[in-house]
Amino acid sequence: MSSVGTNHRSVSGRHLVLDLFGCDPGLLDNPTSLRSLLTRAATEAGAHVLEVSSHRFEPHGVTMVLLLAESHLAIHTWPEERFAAMDIFTCGDTMRPEAAAEIVAEGLRAESYAPTTIARGGER
Repeated sequence: MSSVGTNHRSVSGRHLVLDLFGCDPGLLDNPTSLRSLLTRAATEAGAHVLEVSSHRFEPHGVTMVLLLAESHLAIHTWPEERFAAMDIFTCGDTMRPEAAAEIVAEGLRAESYAPTTIARGGER
């Protein structure tokens, strides 16, 4: 770990955090549908999917992570609450995380969603 005052490399990254409300509970609890939707969203947003890992919880809910050449996309679902939390971290500027978020929100039939984007890295 570097200490304060040391030279840092410039890192260009964006971290989009997204809360999705009023989603279709059947879609939130279906790993096959989620995998298809998230893979399409990542690909159409300019990312390259390397690997997908997921876990379905009992009695309901799914956590899924897409490892991307550009970093990662993750979702955690609570079908009983019609809620999902998504996290997209991208390095560089080839992926458009906002586009992926819109595709997922539409695909999950979200009534509303609240994105927050955080710039990561940079010259310090």
